[in-house]
Amino acid sequence: MAEAHMEAGDILCIYTDGITEATGKNGEEFGEACLLEVLRASRDLEAASIVQKVEQAVEQFRSGEQEDDLTIVIARAR
Repeated sequence: MAEAHMEAGDILCIYTDGITEATGKNGEEFGEACLLEVLRASRDLEAASIVQKVEQAVEQFRSGEQEDDLTIVIARAR
């Protein structure tokens, strides 16, 4: 068990590998870099809107049917 200190406005993102392992048309994975890019671009939004942005980004990225679950939890420190 570990503890982390969060400042007001910080975002905690918990996700399953279905997010980062979503596969694009050339076989590449969405990956952590793309996830971080979406999170940084959406950091001023409400938590529910951030979840929607991530879901939209994965949907646009992937090719074909989703093969794994997509689970993401966003929490913002106050």
